[in-house]
Order: sequence, then C-alpha cells, then structure tokens
Amino acid sequence: MTDDLCRLPASVLREKIATKQVSPVELTEAVLARAEKLQPVLNCFITLVGDQARAAARQAEDAVMQGGTLGLLHGIPFAAKDLVNTAGVRTTFGSLHHDENVPREDAVCAARVKSAAARADDQAPPCAPEQLVLSASRPRPPRATAR
Repeated sequence: MTDDLCRLPASVLREKIATKQVSPVELTEAVLARAEKLQPVLNCFITLVGDQARAAARQAEDAVMQGGTLGLLHGIPFAAKDLVNTAGVRTTFGSLHHDENVPREDAVCAARVKSAAARADDQAPPCAPEQLVLSASRPRPPRATAR
C-alpha cells in the first residue's frame, strides 16, 4: 500500500486524512521511502528533510485526532523545485555558485502551499517548512543533439 499512497491525487489523500483512513505519518513515510528508493536511479533530489517531515507529520496527525478544521493540503507532503526559495532549506537554483544558499524566507508559491497545509481554524500558526517534505530537483544534463 505504500506505493499506492504515492499515486493518489491530493484531493483523495485529503479526504482519507480527514476521515482518518490514512495518517499523515503513514503518508509521509511512504513518500520518503519512495524518494529514497528512486533517488539512486533518478538523481532528482538535492535536499530531503526527512526528520523535519516526520516531526511535522506527527503534528499534523495530532491535529487530525483533535478533530479541528483542516487546511486543504493538511498532512500532504510536497516537493519544491530547486528554483523556489524555501525558508531554512538549501536552495541552489541549480548552480554550484549557490551551493550554500539557505533562504530566510519562502518564495510566495512555497508560502501559499504551506498555508494551505495549515489548519484553517486560525488557532494554529502557518505551516513551518519542517512540516512538509521539501526537496529540490536537480537540473537534467543537456541532451546530445545530432549534427
């Protein structure tokens, strides 16, 4: 079932989380396992923040168990392209020149995804970066062209 979770659309995952059919912890573990399995083959992630994601998944699960109103993406991990600033997570823009870059603030798109994952009852602060699986994809090498 682990790989099955990774293939479900966010709308279905949201419903399964809200109805307690799937826990955010279970989903996060499935996503991290798949990422770790495929990384040696695809080489598509620069940074995975697994420990932070697991801690956030536990927080998301606690919120589900308390029965509060959930955000549209509550408990659903996501990956951010390496061109998107993600606060506290290395963002290289696909360049060795920026290899040590760790932004202090999120790009607007990352902030919006995080806020959609936050609880919608205004009692919880916006989702922190460690509440999501944040990763970045590596740029692909250029294709050889025939002359």
